Amino acid sequence: MKNSLKLTALFLLISSILFGAVPPKGISKKSSSKDIVTFHSLPAKAGVDVVVMKQAPGKVTVVLYDDNSNMIIHEVVPAKKVMEKRYVFSKLENGKYTLEVTVNKHSTTKNIMVDNGQCRFL
Repeated sequence: MKNSLKLTALFLLISSILFGAVPPKGISKKSSSKDIVTFHSLPAKAGVDVVVMKQAPGKVTVVLYDDNSNMIIHEVVPAKKVMEKRYVFSKLENGKYTLEVTVNKHSTTKNIMVDNGQCRFL
């Protein structure tokens, strides 16, 4: 009886070490970062308000492309946990634009139409 109890305890100890210490492939011990990027139109101006809520401090890259994939704006913004930046597009020519925000190597894009000094999301 004592031997079976010892073997059971040893088996439980070994299984908890094996399955508790090493995560399966593809799963990190750290919680996955859920950075949130939101876009809001500016009501009084032709522009966009970009808000980034990050899990950890780092850099945020904001790039604006025209319809021909020419880079209009390229900006690297240091961000703590929250970054808010307003971009006014009233001086841009009429046309379609793509606003790309990159956080921790993950990009979020938003298509924008500028028409007669007004800005709207597509």
